This record gives sequence, C-alpha cells and structure tokens, in this order.
Amino acid sequence: MGYLEKKSAETDILKQEIVLAAFRPSATTQSELFVPEQSEKRDMLKRVGINEDVLPSALLQIGVSEERINQIVLPFFKRATQAVSQVPSLKQIQSPEQIDDAKLKAIQEWSAIRPQVRQIDQLAELIENYNNEVNRLYSPFKTYLDLVNEFLGESHKNLSFGSNGSLTETKLMPFLSNC
Repeated sequence: MGYLEKKSAETDILKQEIVLAAFRPSATTQSELFVPEQSEKRDMLKRVGINEDVLPSALLQIGVSEERINQIVLPFFKRATQAVSQVPSLKQIQSPEQIDDAKLKAIQEWSAIRPQVRQIDQLAELIENYNNEVNRLYSPFKTYLDLVNEFLGESHKNLSFGSNGSLTETKLMPFLSNC
C-alpha cells in the first residue's frame, strides 16, 4: 500500500472516530455541580486555548465548512473560555453562604460544559495521533526528497509533492548579485 492509500486509510479512521466520539459517554456522568481547584482552571484554560488553535484546521481537513466552524466550533470555545474564567475556585468559596447568584450561575455553566471540554480533549488527542501517524508515513519520502533537493539545488531545481501526491519540479531563481 502506497503513501496516499495509507494516508487515506488513516483519514477514514479519523473521520469515523470523530463521528463516534459524539456517542461515547463523557468522562463524568455526574449531574451535580462541580467547583474546580485553581490548578484545574489553569489547565482547562490552557487546553481550551490549544484546542481552539488546532481543531478548526483539522475539521477543515475532513470537510467541515469554515461557515460551520465559525457558527458552532469557535463560539463553543469562546463560551468554554468564559465559563472557565468565571467559575470560582474552591479556594474562593469557603462556605455555601459565599455563593451568590452570579457564582452559582458560573458553577452551573462550568459543570455543564466540563464533560464536553473533556470529550473535545479526546478528539484533539485523536487528531494528534492521526497527525503523528501521517508524519511517520511521510518521513521516508521527506528524507528522500530533501536528499534529492540537496543535489538538485546546485542546478537551481526543486522537487515537491503536490496535494494529490504527484511529484513536481520547480526551477528556482538563482540569487543575482552585483559582484
């Protein structure tokens, strides 16, 4: 099986895993309210930010339209960031009397969104594994291509793979100096 076939097979597996992820139970099935430690808030904000940077391009690669990403995915990350930022930590709440309506609403929002963020973390892990596997498959080709291009560089030529896997030659313009 060639590189494109292997990459296509890996892409098909990723698509199936993404669809099936929606049907898997969340990491927590509790319906009770949850107040995080400060360290969990920091960790969650970091993960949400990383996922917001990585997932839109991965979703584009599997055919999710930019419009749907802008309407569904990016607003989710904005909502998740707000929920994490606004929820008080355990350290900020010493007794139930310290929980006012705003804090209660923030705790409810956090408790509702937390399992979904965890599922999205699992999705990001699937995508990272996919990218690592595709890079592993491509590595021998890249090594070969780099070696050939090192040789061709003296004649101002360069080889590269097109998006469909075809090999294309490019003539490079030599650097002209006024020496």
